[in-house]
Amino acid sequence: MIEYATLGELIQHLRVTAGLSRRALGGQTDLTEITIRFIETGKREPHPATLAKLLRSSSMKTLPELAKAAGLGDRVGEYP
Repeated sequence: MIEYATLGELIQHLRVTAGLSRRALGGQTDLTEITIRFIETGKREPHPATLAKLLRSSSMKTLPELAKAAGLGDRVGEYP
């Protein structure tokens, strides 16, 4: 299993694995490309509402499970 130091690294891994650009993921989630970049690079921690938007994308469907397994947050995915 790949280890992730941050939630942003995990999000980036899922996005790249799905073959999505930041712009494409933003289009699926109503987030800006800059917001996604800041999260992935660790310049910003994702707000719960931002996590909820990310989970709209099918590329992020395993985010809650992987984040929990990596010790990066048990609450990812608990937001409407």
